[in-house]
Amino acid sequence: MWDLIKSKIFVEEPTKPQGATPAATGPAPELGRAAPAVQGDQGNTSVSAPPEIAGAQSGLDVSLLEKRLDGLIRADAGFAPCAAFLDMRENMRSAFVNEADQFRAALVGTKTAVEVLLESANASSTVLAQEADNFERTFVAEGEAAIHSLTTQSEEVNEQITALTQQVAALNEKRSGLVADASAKTANLAKAKIDFASVSTMLASRYQELAQKMKQHLGA
Repeated sequence: MWDLIKSKIFVEEPTKPQGATPAATGPAPELGRAAPAVQGDQGNTSVSAPPEIAGAQSGLDVSLLEKRLDGLIRADAGFAPCAAFLDMRENMRSAFVNEADQFRAALVGTKTAVEVLLESANASSTVLAQEADNFERTFVAEGEAAIHSLTTQSEEVNEQITALTQQVAALNEKRSGLVADASAKTANLAKAKIDFASVSTMLASRYQELAQKMKQHLGA
């Protein structure tokens, strides 16, 4: 099989005799045209890292997610021709260094038309669309529900803070009134003590003076 594949890729066309009719061949690819790259070829397709959001944790293991989605794509029946092509291409790595030669060899080895491969590769879009829908209905929906719950709780706490702030303001006003009343009461009590002492001293002096006059005038 290796000799057949190599012959289809590297052999030069022999000089055709004049008037000879070329033999019919299968759908071998043109040597001057590289086969299109296939999405999902993990050996050569570069995948950009997801954008970073400072301090954010997605809760997803990106590596495991990639493996899971890729596994679903490769297990899809519509992707089967492309999966076979990729497996064949992987086997061709040791025989061919050039990527274009690997693709051509894999195409010959699988005996699949390019149009079929392209249609098969597009099956990955259907799988990813289904998984995106599942992701939205489960993970995203749960996350948004949690966000809504947290937001609601935050608003309730804020309302409690507002109510408590109003209560604190009312209590501060009441306290200020009580402090003012206590200060006034203290001052009034101090004045009452002074007044009482003054009156008591005055009366004591008056009646002491009366007693002295009784002794003086009545001979007691």
